[in-house]
Amino acid sequence: MATAVPDGTRSLFDEGGILLGGDLPPAVASAVAAAVPGLVDSETSRVVDAGGTEVFVEVLVPPPRLLLFGAGPIGEAVCAAASLAGFVVEVGDPRPAFALEERFPAASAVRCGWPDDLLAHQVVDPSTYVVSVLHEAKFEDALLPVVLRSPARYVGALG
Repeated sequence: MATAVPDGTRSLFDEGGILLGGDLPPAVASAVAAAVPGLVDSETSRVVDAGGTEVFVEVLVPPPRLLLFGAGPIGEAVCAAASLAGFVVEVGDPRPAFALEERFPAASAVRCGWPDDLLAHQVVDPSTYVVSVLHEAKFEDALLPVVLRSPARYVGALG
């Protein structure tokens, strides 16, 4: 027999399925908690059968992040396009004359430094995308092996 759940009942779970708060009945919350990690991993919202009770689980994920290395004209265009597409863009370049915030109004951060050093201070997770438009081996040779071993969802080098 399905557990009655009043309309508008809400609960909050973390990505591991731990109940953080809300008012779902314990049996329903337990069934939903079991489904949460898989839904988070697939970034999918859907109706879950919780022991005969249908519960809509909405998965909220942060926007994807683009680590963009290269602050030249191509980097400016990539930053603007990625920002319009919903990415949080962080720009890095070892050249102080290029790594200027005023050149990248759509970026959340602009940093000056060698790409592999900048990457060492970043959290790279499956929602991180990395693109290098530096076009020179001296900039990319140390970066690409590190980022290719990371869990980044996409790695691209244009040049």
